[in-house]
Amino acid sequence: MKAYVDNLNLIRVETNKPINKILLPKYKLIKISDNLYETDKEIELHLRDEIVINEVAIPLLLGNVTITNEFDQKYRYDGTLGYKYSKEETSFKIFSPVAKDIIIVIDELEYQMKYQQPIWHLTINEDLLDKKYYYKIKIEDTYEAVLDPYCFSIAEGECYIIDFSKTIKLDKTPIKIKEYADAVIYEGHVRDLTLNLDVKNKGLFKGLTEKSKILNSTILDYTKNLGITNLQLLPVFDFEDVDDLDKEKYYNWGYNPSNYFSVEGWYSKNPKDPYARINEFKSVISYAHSIKLGINMDVVYNHVFNHETYPYNKIVPNYFYRHDKDHKMTNSSYCGNDIETTRYMVRKLIVDSLIHFTKNYKIDGYRFDLMGLMDIETMEEIKIKLRKINPNIMLYGEGWNMDTTITKVN
Repeated sequence: MKAYVDNLNLIRVETNKPINKILLPKYKLIKISDNLYETDKEIELHLRDEIVINEVAIPLLLGNVTITNEFDQKYRYDGTLGYKYSKEETSFKIFSPVAKDIIIVIDELEYQMKYQQPIWHLTINEDLLDKKYYYKIKIEDTYEAVLDPYCFSIAEGECYIIDFSKTIKLDKTPIKIKEYADAVIYEGHVRDLTLNLDVKNKGLFKGLTEKSKILNSTILDYTKNLGITNLQLLPVFDFEDVDDLDKEKYYNWGYNPSNYFSVEGWYSKNPKDPYARINEFKSVISYAHSIKLGINMDVVYNHVFNHETYPYNKIVPNYFYRHDKDHKMTNSSYCGNDIETTRYMVRKLIVDSLIHFTKNYKIDGYRFDLMGLMDIETMEEIKIKLRKINPNIMLYGEGWNMDTTITKVN
């Protein structure tokens, strides 16, 4: 026998035995059908514990509640998520209205977080610079280790608390393309652009700014001299299915999102250093801008590499992914999952990550992989928010008309 919360005030019981008595402390239950019960008030999800059926107490589990419109409407947060560092203190915030408990672990020391709907938060009055951290989240009866989806830098699979102001400073981008028809875009893979050139750091960010005798210039200068206005780099955010240390072990284009705020270490000369990948990528952008070459990012907000291991699924189960009318995960991306861009906090993560790269890395444009799987409202919000930062930002996407459960626009 199992019991699930399927909506804010709806409980579903799975059993092959008749239910003679059912009790949920602090709530009045109204029977709707043989296995559905309505509560007289909304269930406090982070406090749910046990339900008593036929005198037997069993866990009250999360069901379909996190993929309902009611959940999405109620649990919203517009403030800053992730961490905010200063020498005097560091504050942490994570969105999880369904977690029973969250503990933050910093260099193996545990700190209890506090719940204030719909986030868990904590401020630590110490200098935590360059320390590693992760969350221990209790959704049901056990704790699971989870990386912060808002982490700015990951090294060797661990999040670091960094001072972003210590990274290379970038000037405002000089790239101003008023009409998209004036843009000449070349797509390139960080590794492949230099792998066969005579540069010291083949396949790495650093290799893009090193002079090649074969080209008699850097690959960036060579690209610019071809008449290219914008170099579109295949994904450079943190992705899976590569080995940051053994560069030749695997090969990947990068369409396996793991973290949308961190830079991929496979392209870094020193992937163990949480600052190196940031500064190396910033150096590429700085050099490109010095020769009036724009840098565009290929971004993937239609799916993640593994829906079970991507942090959000352990923070708010199922919320991050699109489901059909039968509550089954959709697979329009053919990657095993589709990101549900219509949900408020999913849209927020997408927009926040794009703002992060636009402000801090001075990115000139974004190419959205399988943009047909993203909803119009999200794209409109992206346009509004990013053009406040850079009025000349380029936004374009892959134009496939794919099967999807989101509303189509003719």
